[in-house]
This record gives sequence, C-alpha cells and structure tokens, in this order.
Amino acid sequence: MLLVRKIQINSRDTKNCILHFFITSSTLVSIKLDDFYDLSFELIGKKSVLIDIDGYESEEKTFTLFVYYEGEPISLAGIEYNVSQNEIEKKKSTGTIFGMLFSKQKEVFDKITNPIHKKYHNFFFDIRKYLSEVGYLEEEQVSLEDSIMRTTAISEVNDLLFQRFLSRGFAFQKGREAEDDFLRQTNANAYVEYLSSVYIDLFAKHFIKDGTDELNMEQMDEAFTMYCNGSLKLENNHFTQPLSAYCFLFTEFAFLAVELEIDPEFWGPMLPTLVKAQEIYATVYKPEGKPPFTFDQYIVNNFSREKQYSRQELTSLAYQYSKKTFEDLLHEAGHQIFTSFTGNFVNVDTSYSESKIVQVVGKYIKKSITGEE
Repeated sequence: MLLVRKIQINSRDTKNCILHFFITSSTLVSIKLDDFYDLSFELIGKKSVLIDIDGYESEEKTFTLFVYYEGEPISLAGIEYNVSQNEIEKKKSTGTIFGMLFSKQKEVFDKITNPIHKKYHNFFFDIRKYLSEVGYLEEEQVSLEDSIMRTTAISEVNDLLFQRFLSRGFAFQKGREAEDDFLRQTNANAYVEYLSSVYIDLFAKHFIKDGTDELNMEQMDEAFTMYCNGSLKLENNHFTQPLSAYCFLFTEFAFLAVELEIDPEFWGPMLPTLVKAQEIYATVYKPEGKPPFTFDQYIVNNFSREKQYSRQELTSLAYQYSKKTFEDLLHEAGHQIFTSFTGNFVNVDTSYSESKIVQVVGKYIKKSITGEE
C-alpha cells in the first residue's frame, strides 16, 4: 500500500537536507517536490535520507516535499540543512543518531530499575526487532533464510490485515458487521500460521510464570495497556511507545487466527486485551486538529500526557472488556476503526471516500459491500 507524508522544508538558502525518520517497518519509495518533480535521494542511514535541492527557488519561506512510502506510517524525527560532504561521509560510515538509537536500546533497558517495566520494554522491542527490523539481527539470532521468510510473511499478512481493517470500517458505516469470509482463505494463510508461532514464542520468552509453562495473562494485559497508554514511554526515546496505528493490525491478526483456528487457545483470550489497548491508543495518540482523521495521521509525535487514561479509568475499562464476547469484540473493533479513522471511509457528504489509501487498497472491499465498481 502506497501512502504519502507531506513535509515542509525551508526554501531560503537550502542546498541540501537530511530527513531523519523514526524507525518504523516502512520503505521509502519516492520523494517529490510539490507532488510533481521527482527528487533523487540517498539513504545514508536507517530511515535517514539525503536530498539535493540546490537550485530550487521559491518565493515562499517553505516548500512541500511529498514522501511516498509503503508500510507503516512514518514520522519525522528531525531535519538537518546544508550538511557538508565531510559530515555526510561520516554519517554514512558511523550511522545517523536515529539509527544508532535502535542498536543501543538494550543498554537503555538495562538501566531501568523496575524489573516488570524492564520486561515489558524488552518484549515490545523484541516484537519490533525480530519481526520488523530483522536486518539488525546477527545470523546466529535469526538465519538468513528465516529473515527472508519473516520479511515476506509480514508484508503479505499486513496487506491482508489492512484489507480486513478497511472491510470492518466500511461495514460499520453501513450498520452491519464485516463479512470477512472472502478475506480468510487467501495465499497468506500459511504465513499467518508461521507468524503466530513466532509471536507466541516471543510471548513465552517474556511472560512465562516462574517455575511453570503457563503464560502470565495478567502481565500481558498490563503490558499492552501501559504501552498504548504511553505509561512505558521514556523521555526522548520513541522506541518505548507505539510508533503508529499498526497496533490495530495486530488485533486483526488475532481475529484472523481465531477464525482460521490457528492457536485459538492463545489468541482468543488475548482479544479483550488487544481491542481494549487499541481503544486506549486511539485516545492517547489522537491527532491534533479537527476530525475526521485518517490512519496515517496517528503517529508517535501525537503523544500527550494530558490524554492518558487515569488508573481509575483503566480499571473501569478493563472490567467492561472482561464482559465482552467474541461477537462484542468484533463489533467494538469495527466501531473503533470507523470512529478513529473516519477520514478513510467518508468525506464531507458522508459518502465513500476516494482517498489514496482506499483507492490503492480498498477497491474490491468496496465492491464486495456496496456492489459498486
């Protein structure tokens, strides 16, 4: 799925610039000037790109870059202007600060004094490291063959999960539940089984009760609740919080696994936690400004402590979700998707949106629900 992020760049006396993005499981495809002129860019570090804009003139103080990418929504971490060739070469050899932060997370977590919080941090970082950023791993951690398998599986399954995500939102708009039968039997099903085993192994690595082979569901619930509420966030460290609304796709993965009877004894009990966590995320990371909002507007930069849930609110929310059936959770997921990302489904006339995200991903979903081409 091809998405775009608009970035404002200073136009006065700018020869080049380096865009530093928070590291997400995404791939930069192209960068355009004023959404028309293709600009050449060079990757000089993990999610850091050098752009040559020497010679471009504008009467305005800024101009707009359109960064096209595939995968998880990207967030801008910083911009450097007019970087010398010596500095560029140094960054190429040593890496940019934003890429180096990723490789040094273990050192950061080792300094956390609360053992439970340290466990939670390591778990979420492992999820990203062993599934989204396998390129950072040594071969003794994950073989080259398994690395390729994981990268392919994530890409194939995420496309499927996004189709289901849109289907659920469209169906809620029409006042009914998603009809996902046509999104269950796909070429990605074998990858779902593979990824399920990888996920469960990572849960077992961090959440097995001492002296048993039983998973600590209470800690798993607390971990997701704290993570999506921003309660694990360390200052100036974006790896300790959700980077985008991709947590909604993780919930879709759990629904799909249950429907396909892939490890349902694990994913079924996880669903109240996951649906609850995405409700929390949609509040704490809600974009500023006037709705409707879209999926790609939910980014790491949106975090605000003022929007966090209090302890009492979390206790009340946990009780509500403990009473929900599988069907209740399906309905709640559709409600959350539609109300959080309304801009992906309707326009000012409350008709079906023709946003880029729907044009690219949702065409056959729209036809399956409305009969329209």
